[in-house]
Amino acid sequence: MIRRPHSPPRVLVVDGSEDVRQILRQVLLDEGFDVSAAGSAAEAQALMGLAGFDLVVLELMLPDARGPELVAGVHEMQPGAAVLVLSAYAGCLEQRRLAELGVARVLGKPFKAETLIESVRALSAGPAIR
Repeated sequence: MIRRPHSPPRVLVVDGSEDVRQILRQVLLDEGFDVSAAGSAAEAQALMGLAGFDLVVLELMLPDARGPELVAGVHEMQPGAAVLVLSAYAGCLEQRRLAELGVARVLGKPFKAETLIESVRALSAGPAIR
């Protein structure tokens, strides 16, 4: 994705829980990110078809898709985007498996807002042109 040098990073939040999704969206908006949100893999695919994202914050247990197929779909549609996974099942083996799939970082649920913000900043701090 090509991002203008002074534009905020574009983040797509994908979580099946509307409450969680809205909280994550608001936390990142408050930090100055350009945030879109989806509650399913289908919604995420539709949004990724319309816009480019620097980072996708992805919960692995969605109503219409799970795990590796979600990560693969993100990489296919947004090849330059980093993927941050949110998971209640973020054990060492799961983290290694996700890293092999190209996931940049895994946050185990529950997590603090500060941890999310730090992770999103770090992953979106790459060069303006990807």
